Formats: sequence, C-alpha cells, structure tokens
Amino acid sequence: MQQDGDTYPDSGWRIRGRQGSASDADMEARKSSYVALGAVLNRDDSWLRWIDAPVGTALMRDFDRNIYVAQE
Repeated sequence: MQQDGDTYPDSGWRIRGRQGSASDADMEARKSSYVALGAVLNRDDSWLRWIDAPVGTALMRDFDRNIYVAQE
C-alpha cells in the first residue's frame, strides 16, 4: 500500500476489523485504509508480541481467551 511521497515505509502489516455478523462478501467489500501502526497499537496492543513474526503470518483473535493465535 505504500505510495509515492509517503513519509514512512509500509510496515507490511494488514489488519482487518472484527467480522461480527458480517458475511464473507461484506468482509471482502470493506475498503482498506492506510493507518499508522502506532495508531492501531494505541487502540489494541494485545498483538504486539507478534510484531516481528515472519512475513505471511496470519493471526486470528480468540475472543474467549482474549489473545491472538497464529493460523496455519
């Protein structure tokens, strides 16, 4: 998502919001936005331990345990 003239390089992270009752089609229709990683961490830093995970790591929130777990 990096664009010409960006002050900071793209971190590579892609974070989707909570699905809730949205269908798969609704989720795919959501538009992405460019947000500073620090802004995301200020709202929810529970995934900070994953920040240096290898490229391609996929995480899913386990709401029962309130943690993120790696998806295989």
